[in-house]
Amino acid sequence: MYSRKAIFVSLFIIFIILLSTFTGCTSSKTVTGFGAGPSVQNDMVGRTSETTIANESPDNTVTASPPAIDGNAGNPGISGSTADGTEKSASANDLALAGSTASTDSTDLNLNEILMQRKIIRNADLSLEVEDFDVAYGKINTMISAFGFVQETNIKKEKYYVDSKEKLLTKGVIVLRVDKSHFDEILNGIKSLGLVYDEMITSNDVTDQYFDVDSRLKLLRLEESRLDDYLSKVTDPDIMFKTESRLTDIRHEIESLTGTLNKLGSMVDLSTITLNLSEKEPGAENVSETKSFLD
Repeated sequence: MYSRKAIFVSLFIIFIILLSTFTGCTSSKTVTGFGAGPSVQNDMVGRTSETTIANESPDNTVTASPPAIDGNAGNPGISGSTADGTEKSASANDLALAGSTASTDSTDLNLNEILMQRKIIRNADLSLEVEDFDVAYGKINTMISAFGFVQETNIKKEKYYVDSKEKLLTKGVIVLRVDKSHFDEILNGIKSLGLVYDEMITSNDVTDQYFDVDSRLKLLRLEESRLDDYLSKVTDPDIMFKTESRLTDIRHEIESLTGTLNKLGSMVDLSTITLNLSEKEPGAENVSETKSFLD
């Protein structure tokens, strides 16, 4: 009886020891799995270091400041991508506007260059009545002194009679050549001197003719140069004669075309104003002096 009781007590004690050992092992595994593993700890430390800032106080106590709050934290990429997208859109609009402006400027420049290359002859015929011919003529000379010259004049005086008194009236045709860039300015200045009773303005585009003559002239000069070189190398008298004859023809043609080109260039650069200028006739009935068979 005593031995059975002792055996039972011994088994009970062994069971308690085994139970305690098993409970300890379970607790150890739970703690280790929850945070003691090196990889888990490193991951937690890494995340903590990304979201907190440690501030050291004067007494060496380390306090952690709360992580910065981002209004778009729940939507990663919204603030950055939106800002970048807005900037890129604005930049694209600026580039498009700049490109459009540059294209317009380029078009305007090309148009201006085309217009500047056009060879246009501008002429004006003007009939003008003034109070005093000499005064008006003097003003015209002053007006064009810096921009042109008087090419031709044909001035005459006619007799008129007012109350049996003789009066001389001056009339004349004056041909002016003025710089093309000041043509309108000078024409308006002349018109302001008196009464305009006849006016005609013409524009003649000679661009094709001008550049055609210029091209032919360049080709002839090139041919002249080649024939000169060829002539210096030949020794056959017959070939020399034919070459010199051709050179003579070419040089005559070059001279003629050069004159034509210079004339066209002059007419383009200097516009022509033909002015019929006359003094105002007296108010009384006046006629030019005439002789009748009864006198």
